[in-house]
Amino acid sequence: MKSEKQYTQIRNELDRIVRFELERRAEKTPGTKEISPLRMEKINESIEIRNREIVEAHQQHKTASILPSLLSAYLRIQEGGDLHIPLHHPEEKKQYRSKKERLETLFAAAVMALDDKKLIEIVQQARKTYDDYFIRIKEILLLIQTAESIRKEADMTRSLKPADEKSAMEYLRQIAPLRSDLNAVRSRYREIKDIEYLREAARKLGGALHSADRSIAEKSRNAAKYLFDQAGSVFHSFRSTPAVIPNAEIFNQQKEVLVRYAALFEEIGDSDRQEKILRYISAVDTSIDKLHNEVEKQKEGESKQREKEQKEITDCYERFLDIKAMFARGEMGSDSQRKNAGEKLKKYRDTLIANGQRLMALDIERFINATGIGKKESRKTDDFDYRKAFHIL
Repeated sequence: MKSEKQYTQIRNELDRIVRFELERRAEKTPGTKEISPLRMEKINESIEIRNREIVEAHQQHKTASILPSLLSAYLRIQEGGDLHIPLHHPEEKKQYRSKKERLETLFAAAVMALDDKKLIEIVQQARKTYDDYFIRIKEILLLIQTAESIRKEADMTRSLKPADEKSAMEYLRQIAPLRSDLNAVRSRYREIKDIEYLREAARKLGGALHSADRSIAEKSRNAAKYLFDQAGSVFHSFRSTPAVIPNAEIFNQQKEVLVRYAALFEEIGDSDRQEKILRYISAVDTSIDKLHNEVEKQKEGESKQREKEQKEITDCYERFLDIKAMFARGEMGSDSQRKNAGEKLKKYRDTLIANGQRLMALDIERFINATGIGKKESRKTDDFDYRKAFHIL
């Protein structure tokens, strides 16, 4: 049994081989190339050398010492490897197929014959890792081809300088399917771009996406710029409009126009410009919300003022009724009480008039007239103010 450190070392060596072979596949474009007789002979010779190496190691019980070489040989004869020849090549490649199948058989037998079960597990895990990610690399290579096809189709599209919004949209709708297809590829790219074993394939896909993006942007620049400039003009108008309550309706109208342009760019799959317009809309929304809050505060203030006024009206009338009840009970016999009551009644009456409650004020006025409370009493002719006369003299 090996130490844990030795297992880690072997695992890392096999992992490096898996990564190398995956990167080798990612660098190639799917397709078939004819193999020359000389190249065929060299491939057969190389495979035979590996076969002899496996047999000798097994006979000497040294298979564990050649595991990296063993896995490398096995992966090199798999699809996309430098020792792999597609099976649909001509019949004269029978010798190659025979040697390849023998290497695969020897690989499987040598691994399963290892005395250390943990080493078997490590090799099998490395092989599984390769198989899992090679399937994904083949998918990525097809995505790269798709992105390259989109670029070529975009390059063949005629550029247009629009005269109005209608012609701009018609052109962008024509090129929109290309952008939509490219966005579907981009979505897959985002899913795999940070996966360690797919890094090289993802790098190539990113380059193909960038190239296709550039072609579409170049062809649609004039039409997209025309529409975006229209949206920009609306936003500029918003920025120059004072954020005051009377302009709230203007802001709502400007928002409606920007929402329409955002929908247009969403329709054609131009997410970059759509996001910029959505930021414009967010700025307009902030101002609309601010004005809405000001309106609500204003309404709240007016409501509180009305409540205050209503309370004042109610208090005035209730106090009038209290005075009226006291008078009816004969509790205002003294001049000072009547004078005090009269001053209060006039104050209540004036307050009610100021608050538009003329009917209530008229009730108080009638009471004053009927009782004489609050009215100046006419002085008798025989009354004489001797003290005042003395001061005059």
